[in-house]
Amino acid sequence: MPFVQSLKRRLIQGKEKPEAVFNRELAFDELQVLADMVSSLKKTTGCRIVEIIAVEEGGRVGTTIDGEKREELSAVAETAVPGQPSFHFENLPDVDGTA
Repeated sequence: MPFVQSLKRRLIQGKEKPEAVFNRELAFDELQVLADMVSSLKKTTGCRIVEIIAVEEGGRVGTTIDGEKREELSAVAETAVPGQPSFHFENLPDVDGTA
């Protein structure tokens, strides 16, 4: 639903042409841009693991850029739309079992 609302805003408030609003293709490869950012994200955030998942439309299922299937993603995954990725952070236990 947020995606539809953003389209409506662009059409009505932004007065963009329908052809531009409904063309969901980006002028760049979004997954490649995110993949290129991984090392910088690790350095600036202190994250040890950064996983990029292409979410299937309207769902909580997706595929990593390495081709691994992920199911039951966080509800925030449903808010991702082309050009506006969503982010989910979580603490993972260390190898020794501590968080």
